[in-house]
Amino acid sequence: MSEGQEQVVQETQPNNLLIFGAAISKSFQDIAHCVSEEEFLKIFTMLESKSSVVKKLHKVMEDDLFKSMDEDLQAIVTEECMVDGMKKVANLIEDTTVPPSATLWRPPGDVKLHLRSLDAEKILKQCENLESYICKIEKENETIKNQVTKRRKSVQSVSNHMKQLLNMPFKLSELENTVKYNQECVEKLYDNS
Repeated sequence: MSEGQEQVVQETQPNNLLIFGAAISKSFQDIAHCVSEEEFLKIFTMLESKSSVVKKLHKVMEDDLFKSMDEDLQAIVTEECMVDGMKKVANLIEDTTVPPSATLWRPPGDVKLHLRSLDAEKILKQCENLESYICKIEKENETIKNQVTKRRKSVQSVSNHMKQLLNMPFKLSELENTVKYNQECVEKLYDNS
């Protein structure tokens, strides 16, 4: 690739991709330079007498190794559409509300396990809330049952009394007393409600 083409490619790439490429290239360069001339000379013992040839071969090996790794990196960038991916990452970074200097907390270990434990804790709290609510409702139901039972007994006693009255021979004085008694019973029913 010519220098002009390389500059055009670099201008179309986002900054984070250029930084990524520079970091990887630096690592590749370090890898290429990790074999010293002395070690290279130990490998090729037949060239011990010609140190200039060893230096040239060592330089060729470094350059060739770096060049092939850099070409592989460029192929990966183009084949894997890293330009688009890095642009998406750049957009996400711009859209974030957290300042870059802020340190975000992340649980140690397996994040999914931590999230499951948080979910389990929430579920247990909700179960406790539901249990207390159910106990409260059961108490209210028991109170209502007791009130209904009392009122049924009152209604039953009034009904029984009315049946007795209907089966008895009528006297006016007794009817007046019965009316008073029935009024008292009805008032008791309304007072209990």
